[in-house]
Amino acid sequence: MAKDNTNGWSSQRKRSERIDAAADDIRSDVDDSLALSLNDMTEEFELLKNDPDLQAERGPEGTLIFLDGDQYCVVGPDFVSVEESDCYAFGSTRQDAIANYAFKIKGEK
Repeated sequence: MAKDNTNGWSSQRKRSERIDAAADDIRSDVDDSLALSLNDMTEEFELLKNDPDLQAERGPEGTLIFLDGDQYCVVGPDFVSVEESDCYAFGSTRQDAIANYAFKIKGEK
């Protein structure tokens, strides 16, 4: 009795289509989260992030970390200014600044 390969090819094609559809869904979710996170940033945060004279690096939860005088500063994406925002913290080391920021943010919730 001859083996019918059409079902084998058909099921492989369907599996491939399901994988492609799942990959598209994941890409869409990533694009949506990226757009959401970009929209959540204030104009002032964007200016800091893109300032060529500021040596900032990305920190946890979308923060920026940079040296401000002799202290490290962490600012969150909704940062406007020190006077108007609570989403910033300072520390003598990078780790201290991150810990102070985390403590400050958790205290607000």
